[in-house]
Amino acid sequence: MIWQTEEALLTLAIELCACKSINSTDGEKEIIEFIHKKLAALPYFHKNEDYMHVFLTEDKRIGCSVYIPGRTSETIVFSGHVDVVPVEDFGEHASMAFQPIEWTEKVKQLRLTEYVKKDSESNDYLFGRGTMDMLSSIAMCMQLIEFAAEEGLHHSLVMLFVPDEEGVSQGMRQGVKELSRVQDTFNLSYKLFWNTEPTFPQAPTDNAHRIYSGSAGKLLAGVMSVGVEAHVADQNASVNAALMQSFVTKNLELNEAFSETVEGEKTAPPSTLFQRDHKSEYSVQTPATSSGLYNILTMERTPLQITTALRELLNACAKEVGEFYHDRFSFQVYTVQELYEHAYTKFGDEFLERISSVQVDPTDMLHSTSSYLLTLIEFAKDLAPFYVLYYCPPFYPAVKSREDALLNTVREKLASKLRKANERVITQSYFPGLSDMSYIGLQIEESELRVLKDNTPLWDNGYSLPFSEMKKIEMPVLNYGTFGRDAHQWTERVHIDRSYRIAPTIIKEVLKEF
Repeated sequence: MIWQTEEALLTLAIELCACKSINSTDGEKEIIEFIHKKLAALPYFHKNEDYMHVFLTEDKRIGCSVYIPGRTSETIVFSGHVDVVPVEDFGEHASMAFQPIEWTEKVKQLRLTEYVKKDSESNDYLFGRGTMDMLSSIAMCMQLIEFAAEEGLHHSLVMLFVPDEEGVSQGMRQGVKELSRVQDTFNLSYKLFWNTEPTFPQAPTDNAHRIYSGSAGKLLAGVMSVGVEAHVADQNASVNAALMQSFVTKNLELNEAFSETVEGEKTAPPSTLFQRDHKSEYSVQTPATSSGLYNILTMERTPLQITTALRELLNACAKEVGEFYHDRFSFQVYTVQELYEHAYTKFGDEFLERISSVQVDPTDMLHSTSSYLLTLIEFAKDLAPFYVLYYCPPFYPAVKSREDALLNTVREKLASKLRKANERVITQSYFPGLSDMSYIGLQIEESELRVLKDNTPLWDNGYSLPFSEMKKIEMPVLNYGTFGRDAHQWTERVHIDRSYRIAPTIIKEVLKEF
């Protein structure tokens, strides 16, 4: 076997980094081709090439599934994403971002914070884009494939390598369909979905491994402010949409009322991800429209509950901005569905023809959503000024594993072995960031999703979720992978011993024991 040593695994991770698999670039395709070529070269797949399959996403990216039969049809699914975020944050050193060995040495010469400097000087970390998130885990998955093929395990294994986790999860949304295909092709019984995202430490001094049995959800809530445009000198006749939007951002940003606490775990409060007016160029006319997108994380709250809370907040904003304008204007709040019904009632087929002609680019959901809304608002100007509440893809359902014997066994064995290796372990219900675990099963009733579908302009019009396949493959989820720090930062790094020796060794031991 070629990847079973710490040194070989580190080398493989470095080779994966060299693929420069930045989201939405050719590197995403090249890294899947690299993985497929490396795995196909293993003697096991010379005789079993049909156990590997490259699949296409709707936007023509590629992913790869690998099947290793065990002594039973009961199957554990491992998964990881191959894409990484861009490297603009590396500044003048961007050319070194995908050269971990050279970059690790270069970092020592740069101005660093206390804790990053300490890690750099320790020689315990490998720096570089993708080292932590999550190409070291991808290398570990490839090592596990080689191990399972040679060792012969009780459980069957399926490995899923997907693109676009850092975007809108095209990879996993198609990956769910691929898992359904693999299940039918080989008559498998899925028992556990094991995601291999790295541990995300909660503080610079936090060295605990984390085992997660669920993942937080996400709603990307949008608010468009529709004002009354006029010449900047005619302020008594105008309502500035940019000002309207500022009230929304002020009241929603870091609003703890939208945080959620479950079993001692807490989601981060909302944060503004995008905000702008929609003027195409400078002029002395006040902005007629402005919009913002707000990241809202969930655990148990439903889209309906979130929508109700957002509407209450927007009603408060409408009152506040009305007072700012000394009550010269009456500000209202609408949902997309309500505006649609208003426009259809008033304009009928003329409206339907216009709204159906809006061009949707599935690769640019933000601007496609804005185009739809701006067209819709043309037919609702008689209602201005107002706020319109909407949602923009992607949507991540929250997922939490129910009590399950296999999940409990794996979690307990992992924790026990890590503690025996003198490693600190924390088990958590929810992975704190977003992950592809969200699409394994559907723990929310489809009826609860109606308000989300009705107010997401691109739903079934460039964006959708494979609900039937999600239900079909539902299984407990677990996340445990490598260990690193500063994901998505130029100081991104992975702990060498924990990631290339401890984690893979313990995972292989656990797989052998049941």
